[in-house]
Amino acid sequence: MNNKKSRIHGIVFLLLIPLSLFSACRTVESVPTQTPVLTATSAVSSDTPVPTPTPLPTNTPFPPHLDLSTEEITGMEIQIWHGQRDKVKKELEYLVAKFNDENEYGLKVFLTAELSDIDLNQRVVENAFSGSLPNLIISDSFWLRQWQSEKIPLVNLEDYMNHPVWGFDAMGITPIMDPMLSQERFNGLLIGLPLWHNPFWLFYNKTWAQELGFSNPPVTMDDFSQQSCAARDALNNDSDPQNNGTGGWILSTNENTLMSWLLNRRAVNSTLENFPQNTDSESFIAVSQWLRDLFNQGCLWQSRLSEPYNYFSDHMALFYSGSFADIQLQRMAFQNHAMNRDDEWELIPYPRATDHGKIRNPQIYSTGTSIGIFTATAREQFASWQFLSWLMKDENINELALVADGWPVQESAAADQYYQDNANSKIYQSLGLRKYISPVQLPADWNIHSLVLADGFGNVFNASTLYEKIPEIWTQIEDTLAEIKNQK
Repeated sequence: MNNKKSRIHGIVFLLLIPLSLFSACRTVESVPTQTPVLTATSAVSSDTPVPTPTPLPTNTPFPPHLDLSTEEITGMEIQIWHGQRDKVKKELEYLVAKFNDENEYGLKVFLTAELSDIDLNQRVVENAFSGSLPNLIISDSFWLRQWQSEKIPLVNLEDYMNHPVWGFDAMGITPIMDPMLSQERFNGLLIGLPLWHNPFWLFYNKTWAQELGFSNPPVTMDDFSQQSCAARDALNNDSDPQNNGTGGWILSTNENTLMSWLLNRRAVNSTLENFPQNTDSESFIAVSQWLRDLFNQGCLWQSRLSEPYNYFSDHMALFYSGSFADIQLQRMAFQNHAMNRDDEWELIPYPRATDHGKIRNPQIYSTGTSIGIFTATAREQFASWQFLSWLMKDENINELALVADGWPVQESAAADQYYQDNANSKIYQSLGLRKYISPVQLPADWNIHSLVLADGFGNVFNASTLYEKIPEIWTQIEDTLAEIKNQK
């Protein structure tokens, strides 16, 4: 793993540069945790910043920063930064224009788009020291955790969400599903709200599986092994030598695939909270050894092409790992296929382990794209909440989630109806599986951890890695992460 380890260190070094610069600019004197050190930008308000609110008993009067009237925010400007592109960027622009036109307080929202969340993170870090931050930020949820951990504080949204006048219940806003909301908590604070969720799946060719003698998708890991190896055997024994060595699952070693397998095979004493930790070693080693064994048998295979769509439609892969973003491209591949264009195919949860013969419920690894409010003045935070709560209304949030090829974050008749009327049928049919989202909370520096984990997982299938040496890969992962932590 040494060569790969060096490559990962190079990537991680680039990711750490902005954080190092920010740390170098900060004063040595510690700041009390309840005192905000950064202020979001506003063209109108220059009030004294207020601390992130903490939950109060029901019969306790609200503090001043939670007890404002709409007259106090009339005409304010709100800045939002994000890293979305293409159709999601256009949808955000449409929704912002709609809010600017509809809201009765004269609030004006301005969007600033970066090319990606990585570029967005760099801009946040660069502007944090000067206090030139936006009021709201939209990004993958783990970035919010990183900013919070780096003392670029976000508002605890719990108090706003439960406000008796401006909260979800009072405004008739559908609650966010518990597993999705749980992922937004960090050190006891609700630092963001999910706008949509991105689940990860196995694509499964039902028609070909039935031809192989299987009437149902695999539920357990043993089922998966059996069907993958049956697909291998079918191609190895047909009349076409060109397809030998294919047939089962197209090997994928990215962090989303790894987490999907781990959640469904994790040991009893492993929660995968703040993964990776020492208690996660058993799960990682078990998954890696199981998949490496299937790989050695030829039931998993590495594709030459980066895209799996033609392999899947050609009956050269029974499974591959993907997300909702792959659906349209896969449909096009089948439409262009003369023989298999009428195949039935599905998105299925990853197969899982059994406990003493009892099949576990599926655990779906799904990540949120979230919105948060940077700590600022009471007026700025209240004005920001007006937009955020408006965005969470059914008619707005469902439209945004669907454009993003994501799951809606609220369970409601309105969401079901909207997706039934407008969504791809495969996305709509999957809505009932949202209850199986794992609430696992990723570490604050997941952007770095994920690179190291994916690199280590990929090394499991390296020809130079002996099967009996797989446990050493976990040790190398831990050592690499510890070294990176010491460099920060």
